[in-house]
Amino acid sequence: MNHWWKGLVLLLLLASLVSTWIQVAGIQRWIAVGGRFTDQDGQRLCERVKALEQYSYGYRDAGKAPLNCEFVRKP
Repeated sequence: MNHWWKGLVLLLLLASLVSTWIQVAGIQRWIAVGGRFTDQDGQRLCERVKALEQYSYGYRDAGKAPLNCEFVRKP
């Protein structure tokens, strides 16, 4: 194998390592931000949907039971 091929393989290996490092760093930054959807967010969303369903004709006419939104202990 001549020196050009060795240089090309080394260059491709280096590019692959840099790409992997950038991806891992991006994932770590995304994780470091913290939670995106908390249980309080889910509680508020459930209560909002429940309120909308109470006024929906189709939902009431179908005879469906309203949501039970007791996910989070209220202080």
